Amino acid sequence: MRGKTGRVGLVLTVAVLAAALGVATGGTLRRLGYVRVLGVPVLVAAAVLQATAAVLGASGALRALLVGLAALAALAVVVANRWRPGVPLIGLGLLLNAAVVVANGAMPVSLVAAERAGVPYEQLHLDADPGHEEATPSTRLRLLGDVVPVASPLRREVVSVGDVLVAAGVAMFVLAGTHARPGRRRRAAPAPARRGRAQQRPRGRLPWVA
Repeated sequence: MRGKTGRVGLVLTVAVLAAALGVATGGTLRRLGYVRVLGVPVLVAAAVLQATAAVLGASGALRALLVGLAALAALAVVVANRWRPGVPLIGLGLLLNAAVVVANGAMPVSLVAAERAGVPYEQLHLDADPGHEEATPSTRLRLLGDVVPVASPLRREVVSVGDVLVAAGVAMFVLAGTHARPGRRRRAAPAPARRGRAQQRPRGRLPWVA
């Protein structure tokens, strides 16, 4: 399996576990539809920028630019939905990931962490993946790179601290969503009734006199 670095396996795993926990505690998956997310078109634009960087095989300054723009778009959505459970964690994780990619032009991967996760060097495909590179002593913000080994039986991979925060935020978002309730619409306040002739001011009195 190519590209055993990144957040895909970790996020999917915790999202499924959070959904299962939500159902087990009395929630339903149907209630996730009650959760209103603001700025979905902007989030789609961020995903398109990320996909463009991957399809073009962008690296270096170009990849840093595309990832930086995608991160800004995603953070705008995070700010708009900041009151939702887990969203602040997702925003912080995206910010940390974007910072290390912009600083290096790619996501640095720790070979030591990959070995601890049980991922051989050949399966990292670092030579064919411009979005990732081997972490070296000269790597900037090295601790924010892919340095966390995940020896999951479903998918062994190496993730970053930002990925862990994103996964935690997604878990909180999904768990809370299974217990979401439909929003109530506020009723419009009744218009004030017009005063009849009987309630009008007596004739002969000046209008500014109470």
